[in-house]
Amino acid sequence: MPEPSDEAAKREKRAKEVAKALAFIGCGASPSDRLEMQDVVDTYFTHAEDSDDQESGDEDDELDLEGEYSDEEGIASDDDLPPVPDTEPEPMEEGDSDMDDPDRPVVVIQPTLPAGFAILPPEQQPILNAHHGENEDTELLLAQNFVCKCTYFNNGPCSRRYTPEELRDARESMNEMTRGEQEMYILGMIRALTNKSSKTVRSKQKNMDRKRNHTKFLVEGCQVCRVTFCFMYRMSKKKLTNLQKWYKTNRMTPYLRKAGGRVVSRRLLSYEDISRAYSFICNYAEDHAIALPGRVPGFKRGDVKLLPCSTTKDAIFKLYVAAMAETEHRCMKYTSFKNVWLRLCPNIIRCKPATDLCWVCQQNQAIVSMSSNLPENEKAERCRNQLNHLAHVDEERELYRQMVKDAGAVGETTELKLTSDSASKKRGAVKEMHYSFDFAQQVHIPANPLQPGPIYFLTPRKCGIFGVCCEGVRQQVNYLVDEGMCSGKGSNSVISYLHHFLNNYSLGEDSLTLHCDNCSGQNKNRYMLWYCMWRTLTKKHHSVTLNFMVSGHTKFAPDGNFGILKRRFARSTVECLDDMEEVVSSSGVCNIAQLVGDEQQNVAVPTYNWQDFFGNSYRPLPGIKSYHHFRFTQDEPGVVFAKKRVQDPETRLQLVKPSAREPPQDIDDSFAIPPPGLNLDRQWYLYNSIREYCLNDDAKNKTCPRPIGH
Repeated sequence: MPEPSDEAAKREKRAKEVAKALAFIGCGASPSDRLEMQDVVDTYFTHAEDSDDQESGDEDDELDLEGEYSDEEGIASDDDLPPVPDTEPEPMEEGDSDMDDPDRPVVVIQPTLPAGFAILPPEQQPILNAHHGENEDTELLLAQNFVCKCTYFNNGPCSRRYTPEELRDARESMNEMTRGEQEMYILGMIRALTNKSSKTVRSKQKNMDRKRNHTKFLVEGCQVCRVTFCFMYRMSKKKLTNLQKWYKTNRMTPYLRKAGGRVVSRRLLSYEDISRAYSFICNYAEDHAIALPGRVPGFKRGDVKLLPCSTTKDAIFKLYVAAMAETEHRCMKYTSFKNVWLRLCPNIIRCKPATDLCWVCQQNQAIVSMSSNLPENEKAERCRNQLNHLAHVDEERELYRQMVKDAGAVGETTELKLTSDSASKKRGAVKEMHYSFDFAQQVHIPANPLQPGPIYFLTPRKCGIFGVCCEGVRQQVNYLVDEGMCSGKGSNSVISYLHHFLNNYSLGEDSLTLHCDNCSGQNKNRYMLWYCMWRTLTKKHHSVTLNFMVSGHTKFAPDGNFGILKRRFARSTVECLDDMEEVVSSSGVCNIAQLVGDEQQNVAVPTYNWQDFFGNSYRPLPGIKSYHHFRFTQDEPGVVFAKKRVQDPETRLQLVKPSAREPPQDIDDSFAIPPPGLNLDRQWYLYNSIREYCLNDDAKNKTCPRPIGH
């Protein structure tokens, strides 16, 4: 018997693959469709030269399609499929068909179906040309063609127990659930249907030790086979097996996948990973960012912090990577780092180049840039608004410079310095002096120039800084406020520190001139005005002038001294308040340190409740935010002279009520606010997490002592 040629063998092999594919596609197809697929396969077979070759070919062409369809067998690729002619074949005349040729080999294809499917008899087959009809119910078509091979229902398939509509409804009910809900639902059924007894239960045979659990599949109390069960609940045999294995080891717990799910992915960031990145960003901002001057229009948050424009997120990420490498913690990727920043730290913003902190400037610049197609009069109006604002800024800046210059001239004629002597001893030494005050960003203690990586993710003890600068002698007193001594940054704290400075460090001037930023919560409020007026009513000063800088244009002398202080702090090891006091004093001749209190809440500078002290004796000033200059004098007690701009005329307003009593000469200790201290949780946090970073045992007991009584 001659061997078939290689080309014929290849054609036969491709025919078998095509037949398998068409067997799956042609499930329940009409007779005409099956004949058409038969012709496609027949084109791969050649005519036999003799009957022996034909018999051999019949044996070789017999397709081994018994067994279930699986993905491992595969479907023929496009390259293996027969070429399809572009034009329709010419109609054949009667008698010309190849089917009339008695010598033509006939290949009978018996397709193998996927598990649970069978080709119904022609009289039971529905019309399955779904691709020709747009409104066909796919689930109903699947249900109509589903037939299992078990004998659980009257010695026939258990799928006959249910109508196609019932099968469709069961599948659609499962489709409405999420994947997790489906898995928990099936796990519940497995728990109810699994027999976990130690012995088998047999009616005609001897019971034996059970080797594995037995699951009896039931649907509404009726037993069904595994294939029907999987079909009705929309799952594969492998998925059901995996759920059974999961229940055996994990019981009724949510099913976790080995791959493909976020919950079990090895790339998932844990809470600790995100917390470390968040702490790193916040601590970096504490050291390098600058805060906006109060509540600025255009920003939804009042706690916005601006990083320098020379700093990039990429540079900060590299520092984060280095810190993670040092602490041997997991490091997230750059994209995740930016996402954590965006979601958890939206108040920390990088200042873009060529941008101004003043919101009015930004608005006006944007309006001017979008006025190219507007009429000339509107362009001129927009430009005029911006020029008026800049002129206002220049006026205020020029006033501040002139006051600093005049104070410097007075300081050059005297040899006075800021000392802690009482101001009454120096009364009358100078006629007028200018001071400016502001808060600096708080620092953390302990601090090390070789910053240990782990401390970036912790919150050490905080120390606030409030500075009052005397421009005449170019010195500044920095009040160091321990976390346990801090009563906030409101008007009570600001007035208390300023009151202590004027009573102890001032040069004893007759006329007092003050400059500060435009923050309404700290400085620009009724209590600050009442305090300035109270100093004239009690004859502590002959006149007091209070000036506020324009929001967004508030850089002045205290900021420069804070910069000198911070530069020294960045190069020093600080483990307690005493070290911080030494750093401030050694940072330069311009800085003087003053402790508000120590770590044990021993008060050196008391904080008073000035709001209760003034009570209802004075009136608030209407429209206080629109004014920038206030003047009080002994010549007209209880009166404030206010103006909005330097060149505007003064507005005279009475602040003292007619029924007000004579104000006391000084505030007594009954209005003192006790230090709030640290709560117990914060004390334990410092003791457990921060104490190890203090190298000195004495500093450990000061900064992070063990909570008393525990």
